[in-house]
Amino acid sequence: MTRLTHREQSRERRKQDLLLASAMAREQAAAALANLQGRADHFGTQVDQLRALFGRPSVRLAGGLAALLMSRAVGRSGPARLVRWALWAWRAWRTVAPLLQPDAAAKRPAGFR
Repeated sequence: MTRLTHREQSRERRKQDLLLASAMAREQAAAALANLQGRADHFGTQVDQLRALFGRPSVRLAGGLAALLMSRAVGRSGPARLVRWALWAWRAWRTVAPLLQPDAAAKRPAGFR
């Protein structure tokens, strides 16, 4: 049986510590990558939902009408009227947006089905 000298023992301990540290770093990197992958998937899903929403003819029509109204409001009386139109559009959007959701058909009033 061979006895390790103090220097060899400390070298072996440092080697084990480095191996443990590198294993922990790999695990942390894998966890961070999995977290990032989940966030990217969620962001991609949101982008797909927005594309589907903006691809709907009703949303395009509403956007075109809003742009037309905004351009006429600014052309006539300047930014003050634009702010009023923007607030009106925001209120209208908050009212109409739930009706445009495809899964909210059950929540719609009887006249909107």
